[in-house]
Amino acid sequence: MQFWSTPPHQTLAETEYLVERTIVATQQGKGDDHVVIYNHEIVGKAGLWNNIEIGLIFAPVVWGIGIATEAVRAIISHEVGKGTAEMLADVDPRNARCIRLLKNNGFVQTGMAKRTARVGETWVDSLYFRADLLGG
Repeated sequence: MQFWSTPPHQTLAETEYLVERTIVATQQGKGDDHVVIYNHEIVGKAGLWNNIEIGLIFAPVVWGIGIATEAVRAIISHEVGKGTAEMLADVDPRNARCIRLLKNNGFVQTGMAKRTARVGETWVDSLYFRADLLGG
């Protein structure tokens, strides 16, 4: 969770709260998250927040084997099918894997900002990305 928007969870209750918020957002039409399963194990999640901003988190055990790429491509395909025009991403500049993943899937950097979020006691910066899904 080095690049997540919260520090690592210390309790199961914190994780349950995050899952509940995700479910409620999806039910209210404000998001569309998907659990990712590999070898019969939950290894991450990927989806959209506020129906436009892609977010993902994966267990290190599946890094580098294409699981995140497959998930991002599935989300893009699903959104293109719905007629979604664009997707956005806000990425910690230190997260080279995510930056590479986004760029390899059609996202381009549109900006950057300093000290955009405080995660625990640390301020982090943001790189902003956009993908034009309909080619316009």
